[in-house]
Amino acid sequence: MPKGGRLPGGCGLCHTPHGAGSTPLLQGAAEEAACLTCHSAANPDASDIASLLRQPFGHFVDRHSGEHSAEETPADASGHVECADCHDPHEASDRPSISGLDIGGALEGVPGVTLSGAQVDEAQFEYEVCLRCHGEEPAHLSGFPVRRQIEEFDLGREIDPGNASFHPIAAPGRNLSVPSLIAPLSEGSVIRCSDCHSAPAGFPRGPHGSPHEGLLRAGNRTGDGVAESPQAYALCYECHSRSSILGDQSFPLHRLHVVDERTSCSVCHDPHGVSLSQGDPGEHTHLINFDLAVVEPEPASGVIAFTDLGERAGSCALTCHGYVHSSSGY
Repeated sequence: MPKGGRLPGGCGLCHTPHGAGSTPLLQGAAEEAACLTCHSAANPDASDIASLLRQPFGHFVDRHSGEHSAEETPADASGHVECADCHDPHEASDRPSISGLDIGGALEGVPGVTLSGAQVDEAQFEYEVCLRCHGEEPAHLSGFPVRRQIEEFDLGREIDPGNASFHPIAAPGRNLSVPSLIAPLSEGSVIRCSDCHSAPAGFPRGPHGSPHEGLLRAGNRTGDGVAESPQAYALCYECHSRSSILGDQSFPLHRLHVVDERTSCSVCHDPHGVSLSQGDPGEHTHLINFDLAVVEPEPASGVIAFTDLGERAGSCALTCHGYVHSSSGY
């Protein structure tokens, strides 16, 4: 049971010594049944996870039974997700993350995979738990809705701090000035996977289930022809001030692209990061990794390229909305 002996029923709440229908001597016939007996709307003293599993996007633990093994590794495990893949019921606690970077009590005692691909018995950071399935084993992924210049299916490579750009998940970002950030966020902040991939506000935190594609905590429209609104890019606007973005404080053509041309944030920006193993670092600062369903090559050169020319300066060689950018600068 959780550290500190918080459950008054002790071991018997989850286990039965005789006649169990499954291992390891669980009261429920399946692992998730043992967990969701308490973690449902019927129990006001525990987080209601069962209801989130009815959302259209999520980690649907009720679709798998008996596949998790404590000895499995990312390489030999079948494509599945069960409660115990992310939570150790004997180690878990309600301890919050101390710095925002270290792992919180809900994930304590769970194995992980480091950015380098090394397996560790106990993850030290939330992203190491995620990389067990979303790292070097692309067969465990469900696919990506956006086809980009640089396609990387190992999320560990995307968030690597050695990249030209990355969201600050494994380390603080390197940009010295990001005027759109909403306090208390700053250029030195670190975020977690679950800051974006989680149930919506007001529900138990974590990537259990969400009504938003991508298992996101708020809406984030992708593609072209999107009418700008607080709802269309609600996820981005949780951290990046809408007034700052549309006021062109960080890029002088944001409003032109997002409002006038109805181009979504995702057409230009790859939210996790851009893997250095595949791309020219000078072309992929500021999370630039174009959506190939919208952006086409510049006819004369046959390339799609962004070139960083310094603070708030750059140029593009590409075709978008039928308009040819031949090293168009700003």
